[in-house]
Amino acid sequence: MSLEGNPPVLYLVHPSGRLFWNDLPSSLTLDIVAEHGGDLARLEWQASERQEGVAAVRLALRHGVICSTGLVVPGHIISDLLRPAELAQLAREAQISSERSRASMPDALMEQVMPGWKKSGEELDARVAESVAESIREAEAELQELYDAPVKPELRAHWAALGGVLPADV
Repeated sequence: MSLEGNPPVLYLVHPSGRLFWNDLPSSLTLDIVAEHGGDLARLEWQASERQEGVAAVRLALRHGVICSTGLVVPGHIISDLLRPAELAQLAREAQISSERSRASMPDALMEQVMPGWKKSGEELDARVAESVAESIREAEAELQELYDAPVKPELRAHWAALGGVLPADV
């Protein structure tokens, strides 16, 4: 079963630029490895269709866990990376849907049947747009907090030893 439509629980950021995912619970899995050791590369990783490139590397160097083939990050880190773009896409889709809905119900006719129809629709559209804009701002602020964390020297050294390209800002 593919979880590509839902956030996987763990991601492996590979020096090749590829992402892999595994649906094991991140906190439990990472706690077990921290306490008992082991190599997360031994898990069964599935290739991800997502290509987050430098952004995923930047986050992995701050929030990752070393494994023999790359850096493993909890799925919520990658979800936070994707959330602003996903919300913006949802906003575009909602706008298109609203425009189609209005086109199928001519304002002049609806205004005759239900006085105030057009104004009500415009107010609703404005409230939805502001709510989505606020959600995007919040998601961007959460992502910025993740980027603001310091790069961990041991993760940087491991990444470089694997031949991973270091982003310019690390």
